[in-house]
Amino acid sequence: MPELVLVRHAKAESHTRGSDRERRLKSRGKREIQRLGVWLAQHNFRPQRVLTSPAERAASSAQKCCKAMGLTTRCIDINTHLYPGSCAALIACIQSCPDEIDRLMLVGHNPAFEQLLALLADDDSEIRTASAAILRSDQPWAHWRKGCAQLIRLQRGRDLPEGFPYPLEQPTEQRLRPAYYYRQSSVIPYRLNNAQIEVLVVGSSSGKHLVVPKGIVEPGLSALESALLEAQQEAGVVGQADTPALGSYVYRKWDAPIRVEVFAMQVSTLIDNAQWQESHRGRQWLTLAQAQAQLAPPELAALLDTLAARVKP
Repeated sequence: MPELVLVRHAKAESHTRGSDRERRLKSRGKREIQRLGVWLAQHNFRPQRVLTSPAERAASSAQKCCKAMGLTTRCIDINTHLYPGSCAALIACIQSCPDEIDRLMLVGHNPAFEQLLALLADDDSEIRTASAAILRSDQPWAHWRKGCAQLIRLQRGRDLPEGFPYPLEQPTEQRLRPAYYYRQSSVIPYRLNNAQIEVLVVGSSSGKHLVVPKGIVEPGLSALESALLEAQQEAGVVGQADTPALGSYVYRKWDAPIRVEVFAMQVSTLIDNAQWQESHRGRQWLTLAQAQAQLAPPELAALLDTLAARVKP
């Protein structure tokens, strides 16, 4: 039977700056929507299709919720009819869902969600921020209308345990962040200049260190795919990655060990600052020796030796 998951966006900042659509999630809201995603995964409520309002707080909630479920964000589609949303617009989205989809998730706003719940299930429950209402019907999507569904679960992220199960499937412990945070990848961008290897470095997010692009491996992506995406976003570079990986190292964050798989990438294109997402970091080319002396973390020095042995100028 088709199931509908209504997820109200997580707690967002008040709109004292910018427009209502630009309101960002609060830190508390991020954790609550991630806990809700874990709960949905553990209770077998993972959706096959996700539609979200284009408002920043809703789209960000959809992404964080799906990643916490172990889903790729490629399953998410922006639907302009969900902002600010109306009961009629939500019904239209539901009725147009293909029959091969067994579970649809909508991420959006009140009062439309509560009005929809009252219409479909004759239920006046409150859907608070970072909450999921799961409805089920024996009718195909095209026939969803007044009184056709039943509310089977209503869960609020705020009421869930603070810890996150690790790993997500068959967990053995609790951690401070969702399970996928603890697998990361990095790329060392390099070029050959006068038969010498040079490494492109950027400023860290704190501005205190020189680093190479590194980030969480996104659910649905390989470590290499995720590393190349980080190179584009953090350093504004595109190129051809060398395989296999140069190696890996382990560091601690969020009270647990994190393994980072490191790849080398020969740079082919420097993205112009106007199109580079994180141009505030700044970037510079260093010789191999300079990079070994200045890069954080220090474990990268040995991997740069591996790069030098692999690349023959």
